[in-house]
Amino acid sequence: MVGLFARILGVEADTLAVVVLAHEFAHGFSHLGYDRDGNRWSGHDFAATEHDLKEAIAQYYTHLIVHSIEPSFPGVVNAYEALMHKQSTAYRCHLPWLLGASPEDVGRVIGRIRDKHGIYKDVCEQLGVKPFTGKKNEYEELLSKLRAKESMLF
Repeated sequence: MVGLFARILGVEADTLAVVVLAHEFAHGFSHLGYDRDGNRWSGHDFAATEHDLKEAIAQYYTHLIVHSIEPSFPGVVNAYEALMHKQSTAYRCHLPWLLGASPEDVGRVIGRIRDKHGIYKDVCEQLGVKPFTGKKNEYEELLSKLRAKESMLF
């Protein structure tokens, strides 16, 4: 299945597989993993958490992972972006976080909302960023800003 989608997206199957694995591992760690304070999401609270927030968390960490491993897996960032371009709004909700919050801030806020049936807009408010709405051109504008920011970092 990954090979089929890789051909559709015009990317290598192995790099797309790395993206998919990173995303699914991010789900696993955000749901079942313990944070630095020894806390984790209960099954009930995670199930009650908004879909957009679960995907935003997984995509946020996927973004960080693929950018950090790009030197070892050339093309993985391109595969990540090609896939995201075809995905629904839920898979793009993390973009404002990347532009306006640090990984420490994101982790801290997620830790605070874990037992409150997390809502995406509440997390954005606590991070001080505007939520992604999926309005026309919003994705392209955020991605352009993010690429400009990252070109200074990487």
